[in-house]
This record gives sequence, structure tokens and C-alpha cells, in this order.
Amino acid sequence: MYFIFSSIFLMKKAENMENYYKYIYAAYKLGSFTKAAEKLYVTQPTLSMAIKKVEDHLHMPLFYREGKSVTLTPVGKLYIKSIEKMMSIETDLQAEIRDIERLETGTVRIGGTQYINSCILPPVIAQFIQRYPKIDIQLKEQEPSKNLTDLAKGKIDFCCNAGTIDIPDLKKVPLFQDQIYLAVPDAYNQPDWLPWELDLEGPPWSEPKSIPLSDALFQLPIILLAAPSNLQACVRNAYADAHRQPHIVLQAEQQETSLQLACAGIGAAFVGEQMLRHRKPKAMHIYKIDHPSLRRTFYLLTNKKRYLTKAASAFVALWKKTAGETLRQ
Repeated sequence: MYFIFSSIFLMKKAENMENYYKYIYAAYKLGSFTKAAEKLYVTQPTLSMAIKKVEDHLHMPLFYREGKSVTLTPVGKLYIKSIEKMMSIETDLQAEIRDIERLETGTVRIGGTQYINSCILPPVIAQFIQRYPKIDIQLKEQEPSKNLTDLAKGKIDFCCNAGTIDIPDLKKVPLFQDQIYLAVPDAYNQPDWLPWELDLEGPPWSEPKSIPLSDALFQLPIILLAAPSNLQACVRNAYADAHRQPHIVLQAEQQETSLQLACAGIGAAFVGEQMLRHRKPKAMHIYKIDHPSLRRTFYLLTNKKRYLTKAASAFVALWKKTAGETLRQ
């Protein structure tokens, strides 16, 4: 790796190495010298000759040539890692320089799930845009594992995940607690549960009495989130403690979908507190199940090794400040 870094910096003194590694990186990304040349608006021979010069300097090929396609050799893979490190350094430098502009420009890159993006973030984003209208917000909606991967790679500034997260270089700060409730349609409701029902219309919410895990609950048809899902893991843990399995009739990818399926009478659904607060489903009976696994903590996660821009820091500070107020609405 040191040899490759040395080669890059030594050759940059004699030639425009910045263009060379752009050529190499484009060829790697597109898998073709021709496509890379078209994207960079240079001729294919110019690009090929530039890459060949680097290979001659290293005395080793960077690419396997297979017809019109190219793939990385082992040395090529090391070279790409070096280029990405240089790109990362340049990105961090540019981000720090932009901060001099006092939040007049900048970007905040957020990784969230459908639950976070639809039920938690909207009021925070609205306040942030009002304060900093010139800052660009990039909001990703994807699986928690993908958010963690993107955070580790520096593709997002922060994300919000629940559950146990023990990953080196990630800093986690508790943001809010989320109770998982059971939403039961009329067809499957039990009369003896009614005194413990949660009133969705009565602000503030009165904490209902918890229903213990019972035979009636074990027989209840359940619409559960598909794996991988923290909510699914919480529900399965609660049932596992009773040495039982949920009677799953259907699985859904999103809480919104599972709630709508439950509202159609297909079965009961376990749904996070904030989804219920925002949707307030009609003709549904909401219960709190007596088990600690059904109360989870969401963490705000940042990467210790990456520079957190002032724009991202301002968003994080606002989110922390308004989290309690937002969740009480």
C-alpha cells in the first residue's frame, strides 16, 4: 500500500496524476475503458495510454483486459483503495473549507428507515430548513444494516437505528424510547382485554395497563415485519421468553403496510408507538404487552473517524433538542 501511495505522489510531480487516477477509477466503476473515456470526454486511446503509463511505472497490471471489459487485478484493487483514501481526504478537506461559509452552503446526508423518515424526522427537517434554507438535505430510506454500512464508508453523516449496535468507530447516543404496541382488529379482539385498551384520541396518552402474554395472545394471528428487522427481533424475543412462537399469517416489509393489513382484518400487528401516533388507525384496539423486549431504544449514530460538518452537527443538535418535544406531540 505504501508503494502505491508513493507511486501516486511521485508521478504526480512529473505528470498530471490527478487525471490518471480519475481515468483508473472511472474504468473500475464502469468496467470498460471505452465507457470511462466517454464519461470523462477523452479519447479511448488517451485513457488507455495513461493507464498503461501507471502500470509501467508499477511494473504490474491494474486491469485484466477481457475483450471490451476490464476487471481489477489484485494490485488494481490495492490501487483503487489508495485512490478512495485520497478522495476521502479531499472530501473531508472540502467539507471543512465549506464550513467557513457559516452554514450558508453545505449538505446534510441522513440515513433512515421508513419508520424514522415518515414518523420521526419530518418536524425536525421542517425546523432545520426554516433555519438554514440554503443547506441541501439528502435523505436516504433503506434497511438499518445498509445505513450502518453507508455510515462506516462515509456515504452518510449519521443515521438512527434501534437495538444492540457494537461496531468499532461508531458513536451512539440514545435519542428516544419507543414502545411496541399490538394493534388488534375487531374480529380478533378479546372482551376481557377492553379495560386495558389504549385511547389513541386522548392527548396526552394515558399509559395503559400491560396485558400479560397469555394463551389468547399466542393463538392470535400476527402480521409481522420480515427479517432483518429490529421490531421483529423484539417480538420474537418476547415470545421466546414464554417458550412460544408467534402465529404468523403474513409478513410485511414496512410497519405502515403491516398496520394497513391489520386494519383490513387479516390479523393483529405489532407497531411502533410513533406509527400509531401519526396514523391513529380507526376501528383498531391498541394494547401494551407486558414484556421489556417490546420497549426499545433508538440511537443517533455517527462515525468517529469521519469529519462531521457544521451543517450535519447543527442538524444533530436540533434533533437532540427537539426529540422530546416531537415525541410528545
